[in-house]
Amino acid sequence: MTPARIMTRGQWRDIPTWKRRDMTVCIAAICAHEDSERIVLCTDRKLSSSLGSTETGRKDLPIAHRWRLLTAGEEPEIIALHRLYRRRFHDINNLTPEKLDESVKFPLRQRKIDLSNDYTFSRYNMSYADFVAVGKEKFPDEEYRNSIRNVASISLSASLIIAGFVDDSSEIYYTDADGVSRAANDFAVIGEGAYIAQSALLRREQNSRLSLAETIYNVYEAKRYSESIGSVGEHTAISILAPGQRRELTSLNVDKQLEKHYAEYGPRRLPRDFKLDGPILFGEEQALKNKALE
Repeated sequence: MTPARIMTRGQWRDIPTWKRRDMTVCIAAICAHEDSERIVLCTDRKLSSSLGSTETGRKDLPIAHRWRLLTAGEEPEIIALHRLYRRRFHDINNLTPEKLDESVKFPLRQRKIDLSNDYTFSRYNMSYADFVAVGKEKFPDEEYRNSIRNVASISLSASLIIAGFVDDSSEIYYTDADGVSRAANDFAVIGEGAYIAQSALLRREQNSRLSLAETIYNVYEAKRYSESIGSVGEHTAISILAPGQRRELTSLNVDKQLEKHYAEYGPRRLPRDFKLDGPILFGEEQALKNKALE
């Protein structure tokens, strides 16, 4: 997003525009539950700019075929990448073990191409490919080299977590501002609070063999620790992905238990028989309430 500009004291100055900054934390962690795998997703909801902040953001977005996109960064970049991922993941044939790596990488590459073309079209009214082909002969050498360097330095102002299932097997990828994607074995964390949250998960030895209850708590604790970074919001949204099922939010009952357990255990070791009293999922909780009213 290009900021507006005004003339003050003979100089052009940028006017800050509203945009979501990389002030967040997003976590995805794989765990075991009832002879299959689950993915626990967690985000805050804080949006921030030079004008202020709000706790109304949505950072857990649907792609296609029950895959989710967790986001940190600037709003325009996230919108563009979300569209590209929805388009790529819409074709179920792109979500096979053989094609998944390329499907995760493709939207990132396309976005870099789009930004490169934006740069050269805004200055030379030509695509980046055409600029490379004819620019060396058409433009002064210094200008040509500077533009090549500027395009090479373009980064994505967003980082992402892509999470879902292929043949009932959980998959998590995370991306960075350079447009590089990496697969994660157990968990992935992005955002300004990522360093603290990751440290908490490592200390808890979070891995894909832990139970759903332990993983929900570990993810919650990591997010709460990350709130020590003032830009991470206090609202905590946790949801569960299961093979072939829609994403489900945790129940209000579990949310209350997590707050209680966090105050009790904090950095201390969890008991061996740690569990969360059901129902765990919000949908199950509502079904029980409706049944009680019948």
